Amino acid sequence: MADTAAEYLARLERIHDDLGWLREQSGFNLSNQLRGSIGELRGTLAVVIDTVRRVQQNAGHRLRCRVCGSERRLGNVANKLINGWPKCCTYTMEWITQGQIERGERPPPRRRLR
Repeated sequence: MADTAAEYLARLERIHDDLGWLREQSGFNLSNQLRGSIGELRGTLAVVIDTVRRVQQNAGHRLRCRVCGSERRLGNVANKLINGWPKCCTYTMEWITQGQIERGERPPPRRRLR
């Protein structure tokens, strides 16, 4: 396992590059279906890499409940994507940016479920 987000990102980028090399070097040794699958996997990895980069840029963001207004540290986004986003007052908590926090922006409240 990667110890830091930067190490995790570097490993993902190496895998992405290795898959590209494999696809290019294989020539006719791989079926079109397998070459297509490698291309799809590279595309998925590109999305994950982009998400990890954005998360690194967004350090300090928080989660906020739109019903009661409670806030939590954003924490490990990868874990939340795998295991589910936290809930409060029966709703999924909203990811708020550092800019929203600094400007004191408050989204419109939701009504509680009955």
